[in-house]
Amino acid sequence: MNRSRAWWWLSLVALVGLVLSACAPAATPTPQVIEKERVVEKVVTPTPVPRKVLRLNLGPGDVPTLDPSLATDTSSIQIIELAFVGLTRQNEETAAVEPGMAERWEVSPDGKVWTFYLRKGIPWVRWNGQEVEQVKDEKGNVRYVTAHDFYYGAIRTLDPKTGGEYAYVPAFFIEGAKEFNEGTITDPAQVGIKVLDDYTIQFTLKEPVGFFANIAGLWMLRAEPQWLIEEKGDRWTETGAYHSYGPYVMKEWVHDSHIVMVANPFWPDNIPSVPKPKIEEIVFRMLDESPAFAEYEAGNLDVAGVPLSEIDRVKADPVLSKQLVIAPVLCTYYYGFNVTKPPFDDARMRLAFSLAVDRKAIVENVTKGGQEPAQWFSRPGLQAAPTLQTHPNLGVKYDPERAKQLFQEVLRECLKIQPGELRS
Repeated sequence: MNRSRAWWWLSLVALVGLVLSACAPAATPTPQVIEKERVVEKVVTPTPVPRKVLRLNLGPGDVPTLDPSLATDTSSIQIIELAFVGLTRQNEETAAVEPGMAERWEVSPDGKVWTFYLRKGIPWVRWNGQEVEQVKDEKGNVRYVTAHDFYYGAIRTLDPKTGGEYAYVPAFFIEGAKEFNEGTITDPAQVGIKVLDDYTIQFTLKEPVGFFANIAGLWMLRAEPQWLIEEKGDRWTETGAYHSYGPYVMKEWVHDSHIVMVANPFWPDNIPSVPKPKIEEIVFRMLDESPAFAEYEAGNLDVAGVPLSEIDRVKADPVLSKQLVIAPVLCTYYYGFNVTKPPFDDARMRLAFSLAVDRKAIVENVTKGGQEPAQWFSRPGLQAAPTLQTHPNLGVKYDPERAKQLFQEVLRECLKIQPGELRS
């Protein structure tokens, strides 16, 4: 993962939106002056209401893609999450699966057939250079998101010609999807995805999968605009062309500089799991951590990460320390081993190295950002994942003596050294 950005941006946008809404100035009443028993009205120019803009930083380098079938990094996916909505949506606080573009879904008694019933009346939209407008077909009719669009997006993701790196996820579960993705079958009709009518799509799985509702909501299974992709090819995601349907619309993408998203006025306000935007515009900059923090201090960014080199200063500063917020991020950092080559083909050696790492000292003395020692891979906060509070002794903890014991044990076997010949 080349960017460590969290999914909590959407809830942050909603929170800031509430704050900004509460702070918006009230309408200025027209003042009146009493003069000799008659009323003379003054003409007063109303105070303009400031736009509700949120300025964030995505990190250095350009966003790789805004194509749901091709996205692999968190920055690309973050923008896609704003512009497109999946069949389902996972609540970031409770981890519960909630309705997205599907109002409801049904599962067959054998657990293999999942049928999703879509919302009606959600239009495709685009930024036309002046404002957000509804996309229309060649006859002038508004294009609404249908099951056909979700089918096209899923099949395009699985098509080996697309080259989507995350195609393996649906291919793992859906009947015929792996074979289609690998090219052993070429007819998409043999894939277990069917459009039953304009607003009903059905997935047939290889075997029962209780969490398929989560899978159905992932970005690589979003609806995609077939008419636009066939016309523009790879250029369909550029400024002025991009068609989407979610709560935000891409207004501008200046590569290696910034992306601007604006609120979609056509997004309905009756979907609790995907509320209507309160922030009118979101500006994503593409800066290294230190320049981004300097921009924050200069008042040009509303949120920025704190560089490690600045964390002590921020914590000691009477103003910045009050602005510092340390919040959970669903992310785990780890070092991996090449398990095909000695000595790490031996699980004992891998465990020895893991036991030798003082994770607590690292987060307290090096990273200093409130991180938690990773005694297991699943980040606390994920559904069913344990926490350090409930399972303090679970997983791998710092134990240098045990690490030394395992290390010597493996070396004795590998080097044929007798006990007592290997010094600590």
